[in-house]
Amino acid sequence: MLAAAPSIEAKIATLDRGFLTKAVDHLRLSQSYGPEGFWRSVKQFEDSLSASERETWAKFCRSLDADEQAALIWAISK
Repeated sequence: MLAAAPSIEAKIATLDRGFLTKAVDHLRLSQSYGPEGFWRSVKQFEDSLSASERETWAKFCRSLDADEQAALIWAISK
């Protein structure tokens, strides 16, 4: 992921550790639940967010350019 979009590392580093832990806990489960599992994990992650965390997630997602988005989706869907 970092080789494809090295700028994403700096953006991830700005996120709160608790937020990142929650993201990892939800999003790493994707492959074990079939082809739709990844997107269910994303929905479960988003559903688990508080209002301020939703704001953080939205801001982070909007900050990503197309290459960063593709690299992130590729990395967490593996």
